[in-house]
Amino acid sequence: MFVDSIAGTNVEMFRLRAAELIREADEQRLLREIRKSRRDRGRKAGRPRQQVFHHGSVTS
Repeated sequence: MFVDSIAGTNVEMFRLRAAELIREADEQRLLREIRKSRRDRGRKAGRPRQQVFHHGSVTS
């Protein structure tokens, strides 16, 4: 009985820790993707709103 309860809590702790690690890994991956996409968008477009005014032909 006693051993079972200890094993149970250990499993629970392990599950919680694993879930925590997975969540952290997901967050890191998301942050990396966001940063990368921002960098790519910045390289391609620069500042879109101000770019419009630099073009010679105004098309609305």
